[in-house]
Amino acid sequence: MKAQILAGIAAAALLCGVGPALADDPPARVGRLADISGAVSLRLDPAQPWAVAARNQPVTSGMSLWTEPQARAALEIGPTELHLGDQAELDIRQLDDSAFAAQLGQGSVNIDIADLQAGESWTVDTPRGTITLDRPGEYRIDAGTTQDPTQVVVFSGEAQIAGGPDGPVDIQGGETGVVAGGSDPFSYTLAQSADRSPLDDWADGRIRAADTAPRYVSRAMTGWQDLAAAGTWRETPGTGAIWYPTDVPSGWVPYRYGRWSYDSRWGWTWIDDQPWGFAPFHYGRWAYVDDRWGWVPGPVEMHPVYAPALVSFFAGAAVGAAVTLAADSHPIGWYPLGPGEIYRPPYRVSDTYVRNVNVTNIRNVQINRITNIHNGPTTIVEDGANRRFATVVPAQVLAGRQPVAHAALPVAADQLDHARLTPVAALPHPEGPAAGQTPAPHPALSRGPEAPGPGGHLPLAAADPTRPRPPAPSQPARPIDRAAGPAAPAQATGPSPVAPTGTPPAAGTAQAQPAHPPLPAPSQRGPEPPSAAARPGPASQEQHPPLPERSQRPPPPPARRPRHRPTSGSSRTRPDRADPHRRL
Repeated sequence: MKAQILAGIAAAALLCGVGPALADDPPARVGRLADISGAVSLRLDPAQPWAVAARNQPVTSGMSLWTEPQARAALEIGPTELHLGDQAELDIRQLDDSAFAAQLGQGSVNIDIADLQAGESWTVDTPRGTITLDRPGEYRIDAGTTQDPTQVVVFSGEAQIAGGPDGPVDIQGGETGVVAGGSDPFSYTLAQSADRSPLDDWADGRIRAADTAPRYVSRAMTGWQDLAAAGTWRETPGTGAIWYPTDVPSGWVPYRYGRWSYDSRWGWTWIDDQPWGFAPFHYGRWAYVDDRWGWVPGPVEMHPVYAPALVSFFAGAAVGAAVTLAADSHPIGWYPLGPGEIYRPPYRVSDTYVRNVNVTNIRNVQINRITNIHNGPTTIVEDGANRRFATVVPAQVLAGRQPVAHAALPVAADQLDHARLTPVAALPHPEGPAAGQTPAPHPALSRGPEAPGPGGHLPLAAADPTRPRPPAPSQPARPIDRAAGPAAPAQATGPSPVAPTGTPPAAGTAQAQPAHPPLPAPSQRGPEPPSAAARPGPASQEQHPPLPERSQRPPPPPARRPRHRPTSGSSRTRPDRADPHRRL
């Protein structure tokens, strides 16, 4: 009795968030590799080798992605989606609860930001400067090469390019910012058009296929986009909303059809085989209801907290000597946590973090059911509702990150029901390359030596005649003299011929797009053109008058995606997607 009281007190303190949060608590927000087309490589951190990327891989700070020719990849971060074109390299420097910062070394990325929270920032470094995405909207960033300029295409929203002659260059919806030149200072121009590429159309199709705002989960939950097409919802008294997958094999059990991966911050992380298998395995709980499995996300929360796998690990030897002999090693088992069961992370975190990761699923729970609360590697929910559906495998299956389903050991449900399960003394460390995950070579970048580029920026990739080139602005920027009115449109000349790989561009052809006049800083867009002394930069830039104020620019063409409407005022939320946050 005394032990139960102490356990209850410990759990109550845990749920109330007693104790300071650790500075190294993992972030609540992660991304997800949601779609892959062609050959895509992933590197977990700079010290790891490149490997073949897998769908449903969690994405966080320090990871890198590379797409081979004719390959594409899609990432989801809550309601925001990123789509990488072919031969693109994206290094994620920071991905946490308040910021996304990445480096786009080459290729193109389409970024669709559904909403921004107060204080949240989105930045992308390119070889010719840093781009800040200031508002919800749709953008495409082309890193450029030694012959092609860097482009920032704003279909809707607002962006800035750092490093202009007089400060950041702002780009509004319907405009394209162009940064050209092989050395710093670069030339900055603005085109009154936002032209779509095949990458943008692919991104548009994926987003429209999952464009229904979720009702029972928060939009901030990574992976919700696949739920509507892959299952059905039912509201149940007492439990709340339950999502039932509609296409799973006979005998399917959560956390059995997939494999384990290892992350330095979260430890062992589940990678599910199902295309929709992200949100239901990193948030919420599973329940076996009416002879089928249903996922219970819990009440809708504004800031859901990601977990690597919501399971309870146990020592497999506890279910019988026959299992141990068959495994020829120390077997390890786990089962999905049920509604109301506390998840105790097997990685080092604060009590506040434990409260936050459980907050949607522990209301009205009987705390005295939870035993053995400690800082060890695992915690057992002794009377777990789903223990009879546990999966048991030899330890080397976990350590080798091998597919689980074919390696699962046969264990009778009544054995699991009556065995006294004990925690695993220590989960194994990963061994070598993951089984079934072929090591991938380092991306064969076409850029030159890995030395810093001009002005300390990323090095520019060499021009490649086999690489699809992003479309040039259909309306090149042109000088506008306020006194004389708009100048005649520049004659479109088409893209310059592409030089063989490794060949320096000829004089006067450093950029593949038609030459554009430079864009003066907003502070210099006054009634009179500034003097040459006040306009730093190459002498060739001094002959052009400044662009007019934004109110005097011609209106941008209508966006092809009407749901991406530029926001107004100080709102940070896209108005066309209603906020579904509510309690059941």
